[in-house]
Amino acid sequence: MDVVWSGDWVAERLGVALEGDGDLPELLGLALRRNPKRAHLLVSNVLGKHVPQKPSVVYAAGYGLGERVRALLGEDQARRAVVLGYAETATGLGHAVADGLRDAPYLHSTRRPVAGVAQAGGFEEAHSHAT
Repeated sequence: MDVVWSGDWVAERLGVALEGDGDLPELLGLALRRNPKRAHLLVSNVLGKHVPQKPSVVYAAGYGLGERVRALLGEDQARRAVVLGYAETATGLGHAVADGLRDAPYLHSTRRPVAGVAQAGGFEEAHSHAT
């Protein structure tokens, strides 16, 4: 996997580090943003959102996550799972996770109203920049 964003600049200047297994630096790096409530940001190297990544790497990361969820749930529970991708990055990630689960149906949403389509449900994230 090509590590695009290491987060070394933030780590060196602030004296912080990510801790985890050896794969963690391949998955994400540290960044900063202008937000007084949450200045820190974990930047994914596998989602292809903030930094470029090969489509095969993006898909493999989501698919692998789905396989891990399937293993944790077990075959019976995995067959009963439904994957919901809510807006933006989660829609693509959700498709790949559902593929990794194999039998899981996948639903995706948008935060934008669609003319002529009745809203069936919704949720809000208090910390989201969009709500």
